[in-house]
Amino acid sequence: MQPSSEAQTLKVVCCISISDLFTRLGGYSNAKKDGTSYAVKLVQPVLKLLNEDTSEAVLEAAATLLCTILTFFPSSVDCDYEIAETSVVSQIMSWRSNLNVLRRCAQCLSLLPKSRGDEESWLLMIQKILASINYNLNDAFLGLEEGKDIPTPLGEQEMSREAFYLARRRSKQLLHIIPTLMLSCCMMLVNPYPAQVSVPINSLLALVERVLKVDGSLSQSPLPSTAAMQQEFICSELPALHLASLDLLEAIIRGVRSQLLPHAAEIIGLLKEYFKRCVLPGLRVKIYMIVRIFLLTQGIGVALHIGEEVISNAFIDLDVIGCGSGVESSSAHSKITTEALPQLSCKKRKRVDVTRNLEEHPEGVGLEVQVPENNSTSPTPLKIAALEALETLLTVNLEGRSY
Repeated sequence: MQPSSEAQTLKVVCCISISDLFTRLGGYSNAKKDGTSYAVKLVQPVLKLLNEDTSEAVLEAAATLLCTILTFFPSSVDCDYEIAETSVVSQIMSWRSNLNVLRRCAQCLSLLPKSRGDEESWLLMIQKILASINYNLNDAFLGLEEGKDIPTPLGEQEMSREAFYLARRRSKQLLHIIPTLMLSCCMMLVNPYPAQVSVPINSLLALVERVLKVDGSLSQSPLPSTAAMQQEFICSELPALHLASLDLLEAIIRGVRSQLLPHAAEIIGLLKEYFKRCVLPGLRVKIYMIVRIFLLTQGIGVALHIGEEVISNAFIDLDVIGCGSGVESSSAHSKITTEALPQLSCKKRKRVDVTRNLEEHPEGVGLEVQVPENNSTSPTPLKIAALEALETLLTVNLEGRSY
């Protein structure tokens, strides 16, 4: 083993051991004072590891230790708050960080306001994160959003191989920065905080809607070569961005709960619109999960307004509509885009329309899923999610009528 490897291994072992020690100390109320005094001495060395070490194992161990300190002895980081924020954000923005390091850094960022414990610190942090996400989305969604033209770079001629490489590198970087920052928002919304805070619900919902509205169908022509390449790559990764956005919507519903009532109509509209366009099974499973949480936290009022949408979509995903007749396809693999799923009307005392129309998506990239011919059966997890959503809808309706 090389000396450098030995040194890195020693750093990892030390960080893990100290993290375990602080976790144990955090369980004893009478050890809080001593634990905080020890933690204060470790904060700067841990931040130095985050700033200077290039080993992913060391970075993950250091970020884990910082999370532990922020969880059990948060006040120990107060004096180094700005340095800690800069160190963590630099790792999130860094190209070299792997997913485990990014997740730990997202957790650190979400816990950092606890070191001060006031409402202003929490609100300022989430506002900074939202601003950063939207700034990066401006770059990621170049030419994919309505009303936002792409300026042609000054003097652009033939694009060099290096420029292509840099464009692709930037696209990949955006695709780990944006979900990581969204994850940090999710953690801030669902985890307890010492002070009562006012959640910027409007800004959060606007972000969710912004991401979910982009389906890759909008194509500006002509495109600069750098923008065209980035656009193609971003479109191929849209499902991951949509999933991160749905995770954020779930966190909003879980974290805000009763405060969400004035915004219920906006969320219902958002879910209905996305139900129409989304056909990817994994994303539809997530929508059903969100609907269930929404129904359970908001009750009969929401059930009355979203019930028809849940029933009609569940009928499609349970293969009730069509009765196993299959999806007509003229080729071995039919491509169904996100706009291929029509909204069905299911009114009281009326039969549900049993016709499934799969409209062809206009020219554009779009989210796509390939469906083999003669295999229109929905995946089992999707059927289970649809049944659970129906069960929750019925339960909420019955409980609402009993009062």
